[in-house]
Amino acid sequence: MVDPLRALSDALARDPGSLAFLELAEALRHRGELPHARQVALLGLERHPHLADAHDLLARVLADMGATEGARDEWEIALRLAPEHVGARVGLGFLAFRLGRLDDAERHLGEASALAPDDATVHAALGRVRAARPAPPSTPKPLVEPEFALATEGEQVDVLVLDAEGLVLAGSLRRADGVDVAPDVGGALAGVAQDGLWAAEHLGLGAWQEIVVETSDAAVALAPVGEGGVLLVAARSPLPLGRLRRILRRCCSLLMGAGA
Repeated sequence: MVDPLRALSDALARDPGSLAFLELAEALRHRGELPHARQVALLGLERHPHLADAHDLLARVLADMGATEGARDEWEIALRLAPEHVGARVGLGFLAFRLGRLDDAERHLGEASALAPDDATVHAALGRVRAARPAPPSTPKPLVEPEFALATEGEQVDVLVLDAEGLVLAGSLRRADGVDVAPDVGGALAGVAQDGLWAAEHLGLGAWQEIVVETSDAAVALAPVGEGGVLLVAARSPLPLGRLRRILRRCCSLLMGAGA
């Protein structure tokens, strides 16, 4: 039985200008004889320097040998010679993926997939790259600021909604002189919802629902909303705490209806 490699070598010896070197070098590569495959590919390129398939072949051999830069150069040459060369696109995508450059990998493999829509191997490679991408951060739902006046029952109260970082999402909180101190209060209350959750769990009290604080100058009620956010209702004028809590709950219901 004739050895296929021997037959290819004989054919190439009889006609050094033939394209048999492509098949021979590829067969040697598959057998792991990489130095020999590289030599055959280089000899073929000497006679066919403008053949994109030859540059693609040498790039695959170099990639197997760990010569990343050389492989990239050869695939880029192949693309300059044949911009729609699928093998070169796949090769560059493979190198980019191996280097962790997922954007470049997806771009090259996406173009290869467009050029070869029926190639299952290309589709599988593209799917692997996309699966390796980290999940995009979830975008919080925008808060549609409700008409809090509907929930405050005509009382002179301030309503403020903060996110988990203490940023103001809706409402305001004004001093007696009219200055809005909501950003300052938000910074002071950043993380309070999570702190309340931890404290309640530590004491075995279950999830916290509201906190009411009364001072000589004001009464303040807080409730958790959204993902770690806080709803605050403050009354500077005398207001029964039960009424303040009812306003707090109505504001919470209004927020839930607004998508908070």
